[in-house]
Amino acid sequence: MAAHDPSTPTRAAVRSSGFTLIELLVVISIIALLIGLLLPALSRARTAARSLNGIAAIRQLQMAYYVYADDFKGSLLPGYGDSFVAYDREHHRLTPPVSNRYPWRLIKYLDWNWKSLYYDREPATDTYERSVFPRFGLNSRFLGGDTRYYGFDPNATHRWGPFYARRIEDCRTPDRLIVFTDSVYSAQGQRFDPVNGDGFFEIHSPFYTEREWDLDDPVSAADVGYVAARWAGKVSVTFMDNHSESRSLESLDDMRLWAPLARTKDYLVTHGIR
Repeated sequence: MAAHDPSTPTRAAVRSSGFTLIELLVVISIIALLIGLLLPALSRARTAARSLNGIAAIRQLQMAYYVYADDFKGSLLPGYGDSFVAYDREHHRLTPPVSNRYPWRLIKYLDWNWKSLYYDREPATDTYERSVFPRFGLNSRFLGGDTRYYGFDPNATHRWGPFYARRIEDCRTPDRLIVFTDSVYSAQGQRFDPVNGDGFFEIHSPFYTEREWDLDDPVSAADVGYVAARWAGKVSVTFMDNHSESRSLESLDDMRLWAPLARTKDYLVTHGIR
């Protein structure tokens, strides 16, 4: 009988040197569990990073808003109106409705950098679309004036008082007066997508002459005033005192954050009827 060579592994040693099927399945299960734990954390980190980009962009927009006011001796950027003038970069005059909205009247104060208004996607290429779908909406009803909502109407201000601010000094509580927020648009009857949907040039307050928001069952962007809770339920917001922050949509359901004259959460402009 031949002597066993000690350098040659036995069958038992060969069997014990590899993984069994059960051991392999356990390792795979542990890896899958770790991936499952890590992916939500990575997703939250990515969302937080994009939210910070949004805050940075909206701060830049707010700075441009203030430079505009400084150029016009304290007058706020008018929200919306048929008689407003705007020009493109080649100084060609733009006609309504493009010039009615704020983007083309403010873009030169952003050094013509459209990415400031479309910070997480490519800017629209069409002149008209650029005026409609920026990622931030302006509180135009209560800041600057909006002709569609009694802005520049002396009869309305006579009846309701100075319900909107036309100058910086009209903003009595600038630290809690909303200027811009993340915005979202959806067509009538089309369910909105606050994360991936288009932005919108204006935002609407929870109340105006009546209750307008429906936070219990929103089925369109109008039900949340076109305000977009884009980042894990949070909204990028900038205020009149030039600070910016992330807020929940529910926390913005307070008219004291929207209207210069509001002293209650459910303020209506008609409260000022004389």
